[in-house]
Amino acid sequence: MTEMKKINVEELVNAAGGEWRQVNTRTVQNGVLRNGPGTSYERITSYPNGTWVSTTGRSQYNADDGRTWYELSSPDHGWMAGSILGFYD
Repeated sequence: MTEMKKINVEELVNAAGGEWRQVNTRTVQNGVLRNGPGTSYERITSYPNGTWVSTTGRSQYNADDGRTWYELSSPDHGWMAGSILGFYD
């Protein structure tokens, strides 16, 4: 019987193609987490600058708002604009 290795959350996220990023709006406003990839989706919560979040590795461009959105898995599940996470189109 093969022994199963326990992995931590960071290893799991990285295995799925995601990475840890830090929220940085470059303003005093918080970064908004939404329930879909675009500003037309409902706000779930917001995070202050400096908060570490984990991406899933999944992204989607939204032509309506001209942004690429990244799916987050932690601390909450939702979508955040890539520019807030240091991804630039």
